[in-house]
Amino acid sequence: MKNFLLPLLLISALVLSTSCKKDDDETTERDPISGNWNLKNVSGGFGGVDIDYTPGEVIWNFNLNTNILTVQKNIEPTDPSSSYVGLESGTYPFEIEENEETKTLFVNGEDKGFITLLDDVLQLNEGYIDGFMRTFER
Repeated sequence: MKNFLLPLLLISALVLSTSCKKDDDETTERDPISGNWNLKNVSGGFGGVDIDYTPGEVIWNFNLNTNILTVQKNIEPTDPSSSYVGLESGTYPFEIEENEETKTLFVNGEDKGFITLLDDVLQLNEGYIDGFMRTFER
């Protein structure tokens, strides 16, 4: 009886595990820009600034379901680095415009720069001679 029971259990387990079907229409895959991004550095501008931020000081959260960007600025307004964050704390409508090889972020209808996404690093490059490069990390 033992010799019969073990193969029966193995075959049953095999049948059950292969009969479970993964849904091919799964839409829960997260878009790379979705979620929280901590501002790490702002560089550039006419004066050539190069300011580092610690995680949690400035957080941008992109919600692609609602196309809302939530900015959380945890820096004192009197701190000189506060003026380079790009946006005040609040919620903003956003859209990403794709043209051939570039993606451009528009917040409240205003061009905020070209998007570069590499793993857990997001860069927004204003692309102007006196523009800023904002680097974010997850």
